[in-house]
Amino acid sequence: MAPTMAHLKACLVALSLAVGCASSPGEEAGSAVLVVTPDTIQFGVVLIGEPRVQVIHYGNPGERPVAVKGVNLFGSPEFSVIRWYEGSLDGCVTEGAAVTLPTTIAPGAGLCAELRFVPTSTAVASALMELQFGGDVALRSATRVVAFGQGTESHLEVVPAVLDFGTILVGQERTLAFALRSTRPEMVEVTGLTLESVVDWFQEDVALVPPSPGPVTIEPGQPAMKLASLRFSPSQALLSGKETLGFVVVEMGDEALRVAVRADVQQSHLDVQPEWVDFGDVIIGAPVSLRTVVFQNQGLLPIEISDLRIDQDWEGDFGFHEPPPALIVLEPGHHVSITIAIEIDDGLVGSLSLGMLRFGVTGAGAEPTRAVPLIATRSAVTYCALRLQPDELAYGAVEWGDRKVFATTLTNIGTAPCRLEALRVSTAPLDTLLEPPGYCTVPETWDPDPESRFVLEGAENFIDARLEPGETRVIAVAFEPGEQPSGYPDVLHWFGMVQVRARDLGGTGPNSPSNATILWPPVTSEEAWPCNLTGTGVAF
Repeated sequence: MAPTMAHLKACLVALSLAVGCASSPGEEAGSAVLVVTPDTIQFGVVLIGEPRVQVIHYGNPGERPVAVKGVNLFGSPEFSVIRWYEGSLDGCVTEGAAVTLPTTIAPGAGLCAELRFVPTSTAVASALMELQFGGDVALRSATRVVAFGQGTESHLEVVPAVLDFGTILVGQERTLAFALRSTRPEMVEVTGLTLESVVDWFQEDVALVPPSPGPVTIEPGQPAMKLASLRFSPSQALLSGKETLGFVVVEMGDEALRVAVRADVQQSHLDVQPEWVDFGDVIIGAPVSLRTVVFQNQGLLPIEISDLRIDQDWEGDFGFHEPPPALIVLEPGHHVSITIAIEIDDGLVGSLSLGMLRFGVTGAGAEPTRAVPLIATRSAVTYCALRLQPDELAYGAVEWGDRKVFATTLTNIGTAPCRLEALRVSTAPLDTLLEPPGYCTVPETWDPDPESRFVLEGAENFIDARLEPGETRVIAVAFEPGEQPSGYPDVLHWFGMVQVRARDLGGTGPNSPSNATILWPPVTSEEAWPCNLTGTGVAF
């Protein structure tokens, strides 16, 4: 039986066996997993008696169904859960089918809840919401959501209710504007703006623009007036995800409104792909097999990579294809590739060869050391097999009319050569995009799709190319959301798939007989497969 990933991880920790690790007889099913978004809700300041609703999403990315027995809601009675409905793994849409608890969330599915806040006084109110799973205390803790809100009698509110800077890198600068809105025709005078800190460095990293806006008067009949903007440039990362960093206090004589400032501050980001270098089956005595590791600076500041080395078991099967530089300086948006080689001369068929690619990293907020595990299985079987790494490309938010290009690597992880025949990308139909699909289907033809929002770059260079065992090719895919479709919201998610077709040129393994067609992902037009391309068109 092939070794499981958990077993491989345990082997890598040791790196001390003479001829590798024996295959494990089996592995227990994975633990139940749920991911809740958001885990903190700020309703802001709400007029007394006026209802406000926020949506909570529970996604099941695991391999086991999760049985939800009920819900606990502790704290102020001003909060209540008013609706449950079906969602996808990625999010919620209001048209989801109604659900009654208890219920079960299938793998790859989601559950959505609407939490309502109706203030009855001017006091700050809070609540803690958690799902019930019987005796699974850890899972219950992982799905807790904390909600805050405050009532007001003044018919005044600051919009937006929360200044949410989202995910921002150390050293990046972002500015958000806020305004004061009145729900009745009365004159309102803002006498000042001040800052309150939750984290120590908050006031050092933010600035009001202009610094002293001075008195602002909203005339009767004027629905809103811009007060100022808050500029944020974080100097250090947060360790616990998105947090409330502080507050902007809007002073109006004896009355004041507090606006929470939230952000998820991350380190300068060095993305390393793949996270695990799996050579797959390597023929004992066969020529050298190669794999490529790509380092990409996705931050805003330069990153230095140094002291690249390979630690491995005593057999020493792994090595660098070419000696790496002593120091690599990666500018923002740049990438570099390092090729790892393996050559196995002897050993027990089915045993593992294990190693670790280690390197140092310096840069603003960067982790000081990193490592990439190396794995190979000794084999006496030959065949052609393909793998895309990373196997998913998540483009995030791209402004309408703009474009973003990401790359993935196609590697022949088998032991016989392939001939590449075709590449294609597809995009899910527009009418499915309001509810992100869990799976994608590929078109019946390999001809380019003129409507696709995902575009292959340089695909013609791959046709009829020969891919030797261990050889890697880089595939660049651009996400181009185009112009915003008429009648659709400002934020629209796109999902698609990139697929490769090749021909086995002489293997004797599971892809035999020779000349067999190989697809990766291995899906035809009549089947569905998890989407491996995601992007979001937005209007900034």
